[in-house]
Amino acid sequence: MLKTSILMIALLGMQPAPADAPVQPSTVPAVSSPSQAPELPEPPPEDAAPERVPVLLYHHLDPEADGINGAVISPAAFAAQMAWLAENGYTAIDTGQLAAWLLADGALPPKPVLISFDDGYRSVYEHAYPILREYGLKMTLFLTAGKVGTRPGIYDYITWDDIREMQEAGRLDLQSHTYDAHYLADGQAVLTVWDREQIQADSSRLARAFQDHGIAPARAYAYPYGAYDEEVVAAVAGDGFDLGFTVAEGMVERGSDRYTLPRLTVFPWTSMCAFQAMVTGEDRAVVCARPPADAGSY
Repeated sequence: MLKTSILMIALLGMQPAPADAPVQPSTVPAVSSPSQAPELPEPPPEDAAPERVPVLLYHHLDPEADGINGAVISPAAFAAQMAWLAENGYTAIDTGQLAAWLLADGALPPKPVLISFDDGYRSVYEHAYPILREYGLKMTLFLTAGKVGTRPGIYDYITWDDIREMQEAGRLDLQSHTYDAHYLADGQAVLTVWDREQIQADSSRLARAFQDHGIAPARAYAYPYGAYDEEVVAAVAGDGFDLGFTVAEGMVERGSDRYTLPRLTVFPWTSMCAFQAMVTGEDRAVVCARPPADAGSY
């Protein structure tokens, strides 16, 4: 298997960020040509069993977000997106529910969505948590556990007390983004450089950290930078994880490979129309090119 591309800085034309800065996801949302797009299907009935699930991906929220770093969006944009989900009847699920549906034909609510954050910046607690609580939603945090409670550069990381509060409020599903494998070695994600024993040793450190803080073992794993290869997948599966998440764009479907699941990255330039199409599975290039319903005829 070819390794997933991790050179997201080159793809998005950015200068390298500080070591602890949110890193640009490695994929850019695909835009289909309107002339090639098929007609949109009729929306399913409200009570229809879902056949696919959107898994949203966020990293860091910052009131000063300027759109330069694709991994940083404003709390106001996040709040508008969460309000739309709540107003349109979406239910935020967790990775346990997704695994039960994907692997054991478990039931899901009619309009499920999984809201995920990678890394563990404190903005998750300061900004995302109050918004999710307001709209009755919850999130999955893929945590780089070795950075909890630290400030290695310009961003604070979440604390164990923050995590405990969010879990007790029923707003947090905590999963693995490794213990300390979120960095590059000679331009490659270190996870793809390590051997299986090193990968599993890192997972063991994360498991001990979770146990020490009274947190249930992680059952889902998000690969740093979305990078993985056959050995990484084998190590993650061998450690008993049920699911593995990438940054490849797409929805999770019943036939999706459990260890290479796609997600939908929300960028600072993702418009509300694009966000809605992302969640519903409609073609963004078609839907967002339509004139407003009240535009009238000319």
